[in-house]
Amino acid sequence: MRAICVCPGPIETDMMRQSLEASGDPAATRKVWEAYRALRRVAQPEEVAEAILFAASPRSSFMTGNLIVVDGGGTMGKRV
Repeated sequence: MRAICVCPGPIETDMMRQSLEASGDPAATRKVWEAYRALRRVAQPEEVAEAILFAASPRSSFMTGNLIVVDGGGTMGKRV
């Protein structure tokens, strides 16, 4: 049995857009979310999907007990 966890950061989705709208200042909130990441942007759904596809594929057959962090560097240098 294998276990791999994909840990995404903010993703450009309807849920994210709703959260931004609810913040009161969507542009400012988005800038804060982007500034926290080393890549200075949020993920596209396809970027996270690629990590999930890799984890589910035979190419990851020797991996288990791992985290695949897809957060644009938001946790870089931090303990997770």
